[in-house]
Amino acid sequence: FLRCDSGRLGLQGDPDQWIQVATGQGMRDVLLHLPRTVPKISKGVLVPLVISFHPMALTAGFWCYQQNFNPLADSEGFVVAYPQGIAPAESLSALFSWFPTSWLTRGGTWNAGSCCPGATRSHTDDVQFTRDLVRDLAGGTVKRLSGGRMDVDESRIYACGGSNGAFFVFRLACEAPELFAAVVAAAGVLANETRGPSQLTAWPSESFSCSASRSPLPILAFQGDADLLVRWNGQPLLNFRSVAENIKILKDWNSIPESCTGTVTFSNGRAVC
Repeated sequence: FLRCDSGRLGLQGDPDQWIQVATGQGMRDVLLHLPRTVPKISKGVLVPLVISFHPMALTAGFWCYQQNFNPLADSEGFVVAYPQGIAPAESLSALFSWFPTSWLTRGGTWNAGSCCPGATRSHTDDVQFTRDLVRDLAGGTVKRLSGGRMDVDESRIYACGGSNGAFFVFRLACEAPELFAAVVAAAGVLANETRGPSQLTAWPSESFSCSASRSPLPILAFQGDADLLVRWNGQPLLNFRSVAENIKILKDWNSIPESCTGTVTFSNGRAVC
């Protein structure tokens, strides 16, 4: 499960390979998937890049397996990067006495403000790491590893993430919106506020401000109303805002009137888009 795909890329080399990216906090690991085929492939064709951020306590390799993005990348012709969070996850047993101390401690985390330790406790600069990663991949790494057959289209770079990865995607949309054509977040909110009065002492936070100069950024957000940690109405113990408050911020970013309720495009039981 630590390896997504051991097949061979028809163009050159292995489709899945670990690379390292230099940042101000040292070398960072990224699992990179190059598509097996690219539509109408020719010398130097530009392809989209998707950067996918794993949940708390997972690894880039397992997230790659669990998300199963690579077959889609192969059929549609885009590059996928799975970065590895550098700060180890902390046990939630300090917050919840019933939580086993060995659970959710083997993978990494992202510093998304109020989510999640240990990246928030160590103040890891994951936003700068993402900037460095984009610069590296679009600055020649993809072109080199593909033997010159493809390069990153800088107008089609996307970010997505789940849980802690989703929180971090919202931080990227807040602080570095110019990097992306669109972002997708599942089970997370923007968590940039200062410590709340009800926040657990053991749960660290890092407040941050959003970029004042920004263009509209398409955002696709998923949230379930049965989530026990990222609660629909907010979780003051962890300093997570409510889904309604989060949507209000996203509307404000994109100059959408607060009164706009949108259009239902999909409905199946309690699932509504």
